Amino acid sequence: MSIDFRPDDPRVGWDDPLNLNVANGNAAKILTVLGLPVESEGEIAPADLKARILVARLADDDGEPNAVENRGPGATMVWCGLPPGYFADRLGALDAIADHALAHDMKVVWY
Repeated sequence: MSIDFRPDDPRVGWDDPLNLNVANGNAAKILTVLGLPVESEGEIAPADLKARILVARLADDDGEPNAVENRGPGATMVWCGLPPGYFADRLGALDAIADHALAHDMKVVWY
């Protein structure tokens, strides 16, 4: 499962560079670093998003290691880490999405 961040623009398709698709867990981390509620869908004014991106870029972006959690017989959870620079890359994509939304007087949405 995944979440798309995009301008609220019907011309933007799923394969468009202005559509950022990330795993649910990574979307939660992005929303957290932006200081937004972790919800599966929402919307934000592009100027507000751009301000939050500026602040989020100040945060540590050293990545996260992989982790393995054994949960008893036959149950093992593997948590894939994030490479260094993951948030910088995704925040750059969100900034481009916000620029498009700002230029076309529309909100940025995620779902």
